[in-house]
Amino acid sequence: MLPIQRAYDKYRRDGFLQLCLRGTEMMYERLSAPLWKLLWHLPPRRMTLSAGDTSATFLRSFQKAHSHDFTDDFKEEETILEAFVAELRTADLVWDVGANLGIYSCLALQIVTEGEVHAFEPEPTTAEQCARHLELNGSNGNVHQFALHDTSETIHLHIRGQTGHSMMSDGDTTTVTAEALPGDIALCRYDLPAPNVLKIDVEGMEMAVLKGMVQIFDTSPPRVIFVEIHPNRLESIGYSDTDVINFLIDRGYTLTEYQKSISRGQYNLKAVR
Repeated sequence: MLPIQRAYDKYRRDGFLQLCLRGTEMMYERLSAPLWKLLWHLPPRRMTLSAGDTSATFLRSFQKAHSHDFTDDFKEEETILEAFVAELRTADLVWDVGANLGIYSCLALQIVTEGEVHAFEPEPTTAEQCARHLELNGSNGNVHQFALHDTSETIHLHIRGQTGHSMMSDGDTTTVTAEALPGDIALCRYDLPAPNVLKIDVEGMEMAVLKGMVQIFDTSPPRVIFVEIHPNRLESIGYSDTDVINFLIDRGYTLTEYQKSISRGQYNLKAVR
C-alpha cells in the first residue's frame, strides 16, 4: 500500500474513532443531567456517627450545601470528641461556641437530657443546617445565629469551602455580615443559662470569646472548657496561645493538651476546675 493511501486510511479511522467518542460523551451528558437533577432533589439521608459510646444523627445529601464530609471531621477530632462526651452529665448547661454544623452539640444532646445545649453559629446557611441537626438529636438544643466576641458589633465572615468561615481573611473569599456580642451580654439579653461546659472553636478569636465572658467566669465559671487553639491566627491580631493558657490558669483551671496538628498549626486544650 502506498504511503499516501496508509495516511488517508489512518485519517478516516481516527476521525471515526473521535466521532464515536464524541457521540458517547453527548449520550452521557444527556443521560447524566436528568439523573443529577433527580439526585439533587432527593431528601438528605441520615447518617449516624459515634464518639466512644455516644452516637448522633446527621443529614447528608447530594446538594453542595449539605455535602460536608462529617467522617473527615470525626477522624480529625476523634480524641477530643471522646474526651468531650466523657465530661458531660445529664443536667449540664452546654455552650458550643463556633458550632458550625453542630457535631459537638448533637453529641451533647445524647447525654444532656435534663439540661440545655446552646449552639452559637453566626453564618446563616451553616446555622440553618446546624438547627436541623439539633432537631434530629433532641428537644433541648437551641441555635443562636450570632458570634460571641468581646464587643458588640457587626462582623464580616470570610467564607471558604462549604462550611468553613472566619473573621480573618484567607485570601480570595466571599463575605457575609453577622452580629457579634459578648457572652456576658448574650446571657442577659437572651435569658441564657451560664454554661458549666464550654466548647470554643472560633478560628483564632479565642481570646475575644473569653474576654467577652469575664463576668461569667467571675460569678459562675464553667466546670470544664474545650478550646481549639490557633496560634498563627491569634498572633495576627496581637495575641498568642500563651494568652489563652494564662487566662485559664489564672482562673484556677488545670490544662490538658490534645491532638496537636503541626500541618494545620492548631491544637486543642481541655481546662478543668
